[in-house]
Amino acid sequence: MKKKLCFLLSALLLLCFGTAHAAYADDENAAEQYPCTFAYDFTADIPDVVAHYGLTELMMVEISPAATDGYVTFTATGDDPYFKFGDAHAPRGTGEELAWVVIKYRTTAKIGKGEFFTNRSGGAHWGDAGTHVDWSYNTDGEWHAAVIDCSSAWGKAKNETLYAFRFDPLASGAKAGDSIDVAFIRFYAGEDEARAFAALIDPTLKPKVTTYKIDFVVEGKVILSTTYTDDGAPFFAPGVPEIPGKSGAWEPYSLEKGGDLVVHAVYTDVWEEPQLPDVAPPESTQESTTETTGSTQDATADTATKEGCGAALSAFPLLLLCALPVIRKRKENAV
Repeated sequence: MKKKLCFLLSALLLLCFGTAHAAYADDENAAEQYPCTFAYDFTADIPDVVAHYGLTELMMVEISPAATDGYVTFTATGDDPYFKFGDAHAPRGTGEELAWVVIKYRTTAKIGKGEFFTNRSGGAHWGDAGTHVDWSYNTDGEWHAAVIDCSSAWGKAKNETLYAFRFDPLASGAKAGDSIDVAFIRFYAGEDEARAFAALIDPTLKPKVTTYKIDFVVEGKVILSTTYTDDGAPFFAPGVPEIPGKSGAWEPYSLEKGGDLVVHAVYTDVWEEPQLPDVAPPESTQESTTETTGSTQDATADTATKEGCGAALSAFPLLLLCALPVIRKRKENAV
């Protein structure tokens, strides 16, 4: 009985460990597919989160001391909990490089909202224009990904870096006891990469679909102007118009890279076999030969008959003269 119980407990532990490991392995695969420009990552074992990231100015927030389960928990002790990442752990990237953020989280806090504040090297500080963004959470208690657009705040600052960073895991209005689990905060330069990554780790999200224009041109004229999308949806090109004496095909093109396209028809001359006039087929050789032979034989026979008759008539007077003496002698004897 004890052996069976130990076996069952071991199996359950292996199952739980394997499930958790697989979940974070998926995150790792997604991260490799869509590398970010900067990240705060709590998925690895971190014995002391506060010391690891140099967290300071902790206000109305408690932070789980270690990240050993692949995430860290932030719990509000009052309204507007927040903290600041240490200066040594500031992003130190340009506004363009940090224009989009993906946070993996789970929470049931009714406030359902978070915030970022930053200082910019150009002089703007927390509270100034272009230093603050906020976003909404899904509060169903399941793991989700929030895609945050920072491009309107600091994403257009090409020559400025962000040298300080404040994170409000739950925004103003949070109540004591509200909490949120965070696995990581990842920064991206582009929206497409951020959304594609988020869609891999959160099945409820879908990557942004971009629509592009594509023109099909024949001999300088656009015969069809249409669109295609970068989500892999089927696309059907029109048929190439026919031109007598030519073979046509669309020049090679690819939809995988996206962007507006102009596709030209390419024609090549086709050799056509000359058409001969219709002529009635000749009669068979055997029949012609037979008919010709028969006709020749008949003509020969007719000629021979005519010649025989002519010869006989020509000899009749001579024969008659030769026969007269014989006829006279017979008459004298008869007397």
